[in-house]
Amino acid sequence: MRHKLILLSLLALVCLGNAGAGGPIALPASGDVYVDFGNGQVYDTNVLRCETGPTADSQPVVPLIKFNVSGLDLAEDDIGILVLKASKITKAGEETGAILPATSEAPATGEAPIREGATIQNKEEPAVILFPAGSNWSEKSDFVDLDLGPALDMIENEVDVDYSRVGVRFDNGGRIFAFDIAKHLKEKASDELSFVLVAATEDLEYQVEFMSSETGEGPHILVIPYPSEDDARLDPPPRDDATG
Repeated sequence: MRHKLILLSLLALVCLGNAGAGGPIALPASGDVYVDFGNGQVYDTNVLRCETGPTADSQPVVPLIKFNVSGLDLAEDDIGILVLKASKITKAGEETGAILPATSEAPATGEAPIREGATIQNKEEPAVILFPAGSNWSEKSDFVDLDLGPALDMIENEVDVDYSRVGVRFDNGGRIFAFDIAKHLKEKASDELSFVLVAATEDLEYQVEFMSSETGEGPHILVIPYPSEDDARLDPPPRDDATG
């Protein structure tokens, strides 16, 4: 819950607009597609599919997102995150493939409520992993022309990767997926940054359909100065002295 409140606060800051130098910035993606490794096709539509199957032989479907970050310079303590909104999330168990209906009631075992797409067979939450990618591509590129960088090594060869340069967001039931990319922004070597999103599960079919730039609610980079009491833009919540 605390993580959700922090993200909502960051989004509220951005909605106030960039009030000048050092103010919050919302940068939309300059290009986004999704890539189906099963058929070797690239799709430029109003959704960005991120999908994996239940077995090691399942071919992934991955979104590829690009940003023009020329002139975007972060201060040492600035916050930089990549956010995406999911329009649909589907999870299916390998044994039955059954999608369970959403419910607000917790199971008798006292576990968390089951939401749409959850399964009884596997209680481990899947995740979406963000990898840096090359930017030598466009929305009209063919599959063979794409530059997926270290993500391709992970997908095809299952090699070890530098986890200091990746982000992980576990599926906790929310529609907003956020990744810390401040390191990438501060160390950028060109005017463009690209990222690949890879679904990761164990014994699950897992699909997230993110909203693309064509919808008007596509991927954004949010840059926000670290807040201080001298420059507060939001009223803090009332303090509960009973809890400290």
